Amino acid sequence: MEFNPDLNYNDVAGLEYFSNSISSLSIKNDSLYSKLRYLTDIAYPSSQDKLEKRWDSFFIPLKRRGELISLPLFVLDYQSNFYLSFLRQSWEISKGDKGCLGDSELVSKIVYEAARFASVIKSSGTSIIEQTFPYDLRIGKIKRKHTIRKTDLMQQEEREQIEENYKQHQTKNLKIEEVSLNDYLNTAAICYRTIFGDKTKGMTPRQMYDCWADHRHDGMLDVKDPSSKSEYTYWQHHKIGGGHPFEIIFSMIETGLHFYPPIKEQPHYSLSTSHEFYYEPLLRSAEALIKNNVPFQTRDLEKILNYLTGEAYVDVNEHDLDSIHYRNNKRCRERYFKFIEWDPIKVVKFK
Repeated sequence: MEFNPDLNYNDVAGLEYFSNSISSLSIKNDSLYSKLRYLTDIAYPSSQDKLEKRWDSFFIPLKRRGELISLPLFVLDYQSNFYLSFLRQSWEISKGDKGCLGDSELVSKIVYEAARFASVIKSSGTSIIEQTFPYDLRIGKIKRKHTIRKTDLMQQEEREQIEENYKQHQTKNLKIEEVSLNDYLNTAAICYRTIFGDKTKGMTPRQMYDCWADHRHDGMLDVKDPSSKSEYTYWQHHKIGGGHPFEIIFSMIETGLHFYPPIKEQPHYSLSTSHEFYYEPLLRSAEALIKNNVPFQTRDLEKILNYLTGEAYVDVNEHDLDSIHYRNNKRCRERYFKFIEWDPIKVVKFK
């Protein structure tokens, strides 16, 4: 269609990568505030309550490599202040005559273009958004098995064997309500040995813990009698908190491998992780604990097996470790497009 945007994609592309991730940039500008009030008055809120109204979403027309594209602008009216989100940047807009001039000018152009493009959407319908919202800037998800080599995936037979072994272990209904510090370290050492192999030779369980665990142990290693179950149990119920005493493999990514000791309410050890890097170490640890008849459970088994067999979803065009970046070229179209589940496009309803 014929529409000549006043903004080029290159004018705003930097917002995708140099955003302020801590808080919104604050702009006090009466003229900009009035433009936003006009924009929001021509559309129904997507949701609202007593304190706020949300619009998901207006669209900004842009010119990119000679073609018209459009990108979503999210608006929030919270207690009479506006909050805008565009690409990965956000701004707080309030009444006043102070603020960063550069940001005021750019945001004014963005809001003006959103209002101008609104009339086009009203007359032509949302099909114009489907045609101009480029796939390389949309968000979606895809099953991991479509993004990596089949040889890097866990085979279904191996998955079934792991699930069967874990199921059989749980049918034993093994329980343990109380352990000493030595008991905990000795059991954690089972995990260390299966993960690190020869590196653990000649090391005591305490040395393994000192080597690989998070050093913020919350006073756990200061229990006076490491062989006393009652002292360790007392520490469990009175530790200060804030540390990571059960993060037996420390990680700077998020958190590493956690191995929680039993308590009366949960009479078993618990094994968990929040990061894909530790999925295989967790599985090896689980296998070793099963062989040693250790009472333990993990809530992460299905999630981990889905990931390793490729049945888990990974993001498209996000900035995570596993996210794939879809590009509008022949390779991406042939390899990924038919498998991607794109997020629904949200467009405000105009009055």
